[in-house]
Amino acid sequence: MRLIAVALLAALAAASPAAAKDWTVDPAQSQLGFTARFGGEPFSGTFKSWTATIVFDPADLAASSILVTVDMTSADTGDATRDDNLVASDWFAASQFPTAIFQSQSISETAPGQYEAAGTLTIRDVSRPLTLPFRLTLSDGTATAGGSVVILRNEFGVGQGQWSVATPIPHEVTVTFAITAS
Repeated sequence: MRLIAVALLAALAAASPAAAKDWTVDPAQSQLGFTARFGGEPFSGTFKSWTATIVFDPADLAASSILVTVDMTSADTGDATRDDNLVASDWFAASQFPTAIFQSQSISETAPGQYEAAGTLTIRDVSRPLTLPFRLTLSDGTATAGGSVVILRNEFGVGQGQWSVATPIPHEVTVTFAITAS
């Protein structure tokens, strides 16, 4: 849940040292997912529909940016009942808030091939700062990036009513992404 997926994105770096350039994500080789727990047992899911607009050059991070938009109705955990509940008003309220968005404000290199995208994550019309760490490999015009970040669902109003407490579903949700782009 979470966009994150945010994360995703951040992913793609690579470019000529001249100017940041646009990267095209290969959806067939990319994934945005999440892991949470219910009653102590982990469950995972993916978002089947999301887009990422990535402009990135490791030599020009000031001109680099990431924008990820996630279709909240596309959450898929492999359990139809859980998936129906996720899009309902207590959770994503997808009919009212159909998308989650991560928008970077800055990207910095923390170590060779390691970056952080500092930005804003918006879920259910609630925006919070988020720093998204990711690793990046560039080879022959292809970028592969991946990472994960833990978000607190309750900070975004995800889990209303009886679900607002941390049991049986803890507030921590891990958002993961693996992206391939050219």
